[in-house]
Amino acid sequence: MPKKIFYFTLIFLGALGIAASLNSALMSTGVGLGTVLPGAAGVVFIAYALVRLLRPGNIIRIKPLRIAVTTAVVLGIISFAAVEAVIVAAENTCAPDENANFVIVPGAGIFPDGRLTLTLKNRLDTAYDYLAAHEYAACFVSGGKGENEPYPESRAMKEYLVSRGVPASRIIEESASESTLQNMEFCSAIMDERFPGTDKSAVIVTSGFHVFRARLLARKCGIEASAIAAPTPWYLVINNYMREYVGVLHSSIFELS
Repeated sequence: MPKKIFYFTLIFLGALGIAASLNSALMSTGVGLGTVLPGAAGVVFIAYALVRLLRPGNIIRIKPLRIAVTTAVVLGIISFAAVEAVIVAAENTCAPDENANFVIVPGAGIFPDGRLTLTLKNRLDTAYDYLAAHEYAACFVSGGKGENEPYPESRAMKEYLVSRGVPASRIIEESASESTLQNMEFCSAIMDERFPGTDKSAVIVTSGFHVFRARLLARKCGIEASAIAAPTPWYLVINNYMREYVGVLHSSIFELS
């Protein structure tokens, strides 16, 4: 009976993952890794559970291969749990530098008609609160033009902040970046060019799941980074946290080494 409960739980989780992928495909600006991952995992969960329910016994008959696959799965689960724990801890313990010279808001997609995604709007609303209370800080809005976007994200971001009352003179567009690393690299270069000799202290305003990696990459680029975690839309939590696991691994291997 406990095994059956476990397998039916896997089926439930698999269905949840597939639903998350379908929802993300409908609500997001395009189909990316975050859209596909929960659904792919869901299909694997459901397939495994059904096979175990309908055909008891070892799925893999060759013992060495079975041990290797089991070990890989266990290590993968441990790795996923460890990285997610670090991501969540960073999100819940971050605090902004109250004397930072800059604010950096990484892009998070705009729709083909120029509307902000809710993820990006949440980041900008959170940044606005900080900017309203710290009138000396300059704000970088950082994001290039994606495949399905009518213009660079930075333009839409600046227009939104200006519409909320932030003076355009306080907002600096960085409109070429296509990744978190480039967000930080290009903003750091602009700081050096336009604000020579100024301490590169910055508050990164980004989604909670993104805080850990964004701060690591900012520090790699010479930015003294603190952060504020903006809320993540509830219907994208599964997608974003699963995608960020891959993002952390990628950055650790290819961008931080």
